[in-house]
Amino acid sequence: MAALLAFVIAAALAGYPLLRSGSLVVLILALGLLGLALLLLALAGAVRLLPWSIALIAFEYVLVLLLRGEPLVVAPFYGAGLLVVGEAGYGSLELRRGREEESVRRLAWLAVVALAAFAVAVLPVIATRIKGPVGIAAEVAGIAFVLGLAGVAPYLANRNNSVKPDEGSALRSSTIK
Repeated sequence: MAALLAFVIAAALAGYPLLRSGSLVVLILALGLLGLALLLLALAGAVRLLPWSIALIAFEYVLVLLLRGEPLVVAPFYGAGLLVVGEAGYGSLELRRGREEESVRRLAWLAVVALAAFAVAVLPVIATRIKGPVGIAAEVAGIAFVLGLAGVAPYLANRNNSVKPDEGSALRSSTIK
């Protein structure tokens, strides 16, 4: 069930940028499909691909955000959604290993954390009503930043080769008592 949740949310997150991609539709579609393919491989057991799948799905959204002026108010939904994809992905691997006795409690805790992340992320957006950057300099700077940022999560996730699937989740059963 956790794997299905992770995939459905990831598919929705990967599909949304296509609506606003314009002439970037081929690139955005390729990034989304690659992200979803890596997620499926991660859910099948290739755990090290999970952060890469999330990074690709986030990257396609950020590209549309920067290049097409996507409303910033959507960003908190993406942040909370990506958090749920990651945790549900890692959680599904743990559940398969039979390490989780309280899956309903874990799901409830994940919902609370996702809602809190959304609330924290949406407050500044609502309070400031920031408009997207404009001009070629802002677009070039944004693309450079996104390219650099796209590798941060996978780098951090893979810097320690001794991480086991059940150690990758921030919401492990050991943290929920």
